[in-house]
Amino acid sequence: MYQQRSNGGFCARASFPITALQVQGLNVICEKTGLSFAAVCSCAVNKVIADYVQQGCFVYPEQTPILSQHETPSD
Repeated sequence: MYQQRSNGGFCARASFPITALQVQGLNVICEKTGLSFAAVCSCAVNKVIADYVQQGCFVYPEQTPILSQHETPSD
């Protein structure tokens, strides 16, 4: 889990396993959309969170905005 900084932000630098096929897919998404790696990762995290919320796996605290739909590069 990431610890929240005193300024309210989080440090989300981490190493994780990723396959060559995933990297190639990420590269294509970045090239086609003009999004950075970080922006694509943020969209992916938002999609997973939205899926879990929609499936009822968890509910955000009131102060956190609930994702009503997946973020897409056009958002």
